[in-house]
Amino acid sequence: MNADQHTPTAQVFMSAFKQLPSKERTAFVQALLSDTEFAEDLRDISIARERRNESDVSLDEYRKKRNLGTQNG
Repeated sequence: MNADQHTPTAQVFMSAFKQLPSKERTAFVQALLSDTEFAEDLRDISIARERRNESDVSLDEYRKKRNLGTQNG
């Protein structure tokens, strides 16, 4: 999702976040990251963004490359 696709509510939150002093922004981000589920979601999103230009690989192809055999075998 790029900046043009954010909902109005998300835009308000982002605008408010950017207005915070640096120390408060850091404290807010630390509070978010202390939430285990949110932190995991953030890591997943980050990995997906880093790998978005990679080509798709089928499960069978992945298993063959890793010498894991087929799903039925």
